Amino acid sequence: MLITNTIPFRRKRKSAPTPPAPAALVLVAASCDLSEPWVRLTFDQPIDIAAIDPSQFHVNNGVAPGQRLAGTGTPTLIDPATVEVPLEVTGRFVGFGVTLSVGPGNGIVAAGGGEQWPGAAELKLPFP
Repeated sequence: MLITNTIPFRRKRKSAPTPPAPAALVLVAASCDLSEPWVRLTFDQPIDIAAIDPSQFHVNNGVAPGQRLAGTGTPTLIDPATVEVPLEVTGRFVGFGVTLSVGPGNGIVAAGGGEQWPGAAELKLPFP
């Protein structure tokens, strides 16, 4: 007589679906007003500026009178996806055009959480 032990079928437990990672922030527009002065950035989704560091924002103005400007003061959320950073003149600049550089420690993140915006280097203004 043949005796077989049956092993009961065990179903795999279904784990909760992993929520998708938040999409990375994409800069869709940037402009500045050098008479005020300020720089304005618009992203493809709502942003959180609670940890923003204005000192990470730098504008080189190669148009007369040729100035270097840096972020200062308190940035303002213009709409859910747009921030305006006040600037102050920090020195002279000799070059062409107007460019924006923003360091990686800028503090801008998507409103729902996620990775910090990595910044930009020598982005020609206005953008696009």
